Amino acid sequence: MGDGETRLRFDTTESDAAIERIRARAPDFTRGGARLEDKRHALTLHVRGLAPEPAAVALAAFAEAVRRECEAGAPIAALRGHGAIEARPTAIGKQHGVRDVVEYFGADAVLFVGDDVTDEDVFRAMPHEMTVVVMDPIRETAARYFLRSPRETAAMIRRLTDFRSAAKPR
Repeated sequence: MGDGETRLRFDTTESDAAIERIRARAPDFTRGGARLEDKRHALTLHVRGLAPEPAAVALAAFAEAVRRECEAGAPIAALRGHGAIEARPTAIGKQHGVRDVVEYFGADAVLFVGDDVTDEDVFRAMPHEMTVVVMDPIRETAARYFLRSPRETAAMIRRLTDFRSAAKPR
């Protein structure tokens, strides 16, 4: 981890071809001021800061492009986030990276805190770990616990740190 070559967990040929076709249509999505983030194997359209109407138009056009690729058999999916939508391979997810970190460090327990839709993959993959979603208002989630704000998250981390410090033998 960190000292080897980048490795992919799946063949990206088909999903990359679909992403490339969507990438070629970038002007259809960005002409109203939206920004396209190119992640090589995925694309994210960001609309934060746009007025509601142009944001909705851009998101709908992007979602439609992804839907058409899916109907044609491309192994991609649209994932909606806060002011964004991402076209990504269906075989991708944060849970793989989190599992690699856990295995690498030999962790006995996991605390995973997340605040967006992409974190749901981790929450679902680790149903017995301490998974915490940060959101207000609460939405449906696979996380075991929730906090309402970054301030509450900081307080939780302080309490866990204090608890751990008190439990260490002196």
